[in-house]
Amino acid sequence: MKIKMRTNETIYIGCYILFIATCYIFQEIFYKPRAIWLFCPIIAIGVILSIVLNNQCTKKEMILRISIILIFGMAAIVDSNAKMLVYAALLCGADMTSFRRIIKCSYWTSLIIVVCTMLLSFVGILPNTGEWERNGVVIWTFGFGYYSGLPYAFFYLVLEHLYLKKKKAAWSELIVILGLNYIIYKLSTLRLTYYLIYLVIVLYIVLIKFNWFNLKKKFLHYLTILVYPITFIVSIWVNHAFTFDNPRLAAINKMLSDRIYLGHQAMTLYKIKLFGNKIETYNNGPSEYFYVDCGFLYSLLGYGLIFTGLVLVFYVFLHNYSARTNNKILFIWLTAVAAFSFSNNTWISIQYNPILLLFPIVLKEYRRKKALFGNAKSEFDIALC
Repeated sequence: MKIKMRTNETIYIGCYILFIATCYIFQEIFYKPRAIWLFCPIIAIGVILSIVLNNQCTKKEMILRISIILIFGMAAIVDSNAKMLVYAALLCGADMTSFRRIIKCSYWTSLIIVVCTMLLSFVGILPNTGEWERNGVVIWTFGFGYYSGLPYAFFYLVLEHLYLKKKKAAWSELIVILGLNYIIYKLSTLRLTYYLIYLVIVLYIVLIKFNWFNLKKKFLHYLTILVYPITFIVSIWVNHAFTFDNPRLAAINKMLSDRIYLGHQAMTLYKIKLFGNKIETYNNGPSEYFYVDCGFLYSLLGYGLIFTGLVLVFYVFLHNYSARTNNKILFIWLTAVAAFSFSNNTWISIQYNPILLLFPIVLKEYRRKKALFGNAKSEFDIALC
């Protein structure tokens, strides 16, 4: 049985690594959607195979897995997004391994691909600059297909690095992160991740380095339940209410490079449905561009009410869990993603942001503790359960 479990975990982790590499190579570096459609179903089948071989599943876990597969599967059909199949499979099988091992695999796979991509761009094999300019300054792409590729990858690499370090990140490491953040910002001109990484480092210093706050305070338990719903509602309202006649919203839109304007356009083109819409996006340069950057809005319009509600429950659950267990680095990660999702659509992108894979792991551990201790309160006594 032990050998079988190790085999299942190896298959699962191997499929996840292959998925990360596939998304980086055929989406971020070379845009080859057919390759995504070729590899993703194969990877999903591999993950499902590891789950079937595991043969350890309660009725409640089976119901949850079937619900995830149906909801994510419907989103995959409506949005023509093969990655959704892999997301569903990875979520269903995440409790076969540890979250730390998942993060290690994600971190090292992403880091190796990012470094190799940059090196190939420096020697001229991959293009180092795209067709974009800002205020007369050429924007560097570092080998990625779009100038935001490296900043977004770096943002999640920072979160994963700090998670793996826990309380042991040295001051020198934080300084190096800030230095790299500044260089990437100056060459890519992307402000969003630049400021968010500063926020992450400040929170890390205040909460972990100086240990000024204990997250087990009662008001934080309630606050973490509200953060994602409030951020979601505010982002939807801002995109819906946007008009150039409103100076405040116009200023925010300018700061976010017309992301709110594009979100407002999307809300006029598409209706909110239970199972979403196929959102047509295109990118033919700075003058011909349409994409819904707000993660909350894209999820609501593209994947539908049911899917968005389910993912919001996952995030609220985890955010509340981080406060109840005083897991400060997890709290920082989830808080940063909440802010990031206001104008970025990677909150469900497990290939870059594996935080959702923690949900089934925590849920399984909570049920195990409840079975052992009955109704006795423990660190896994999460309000949402």
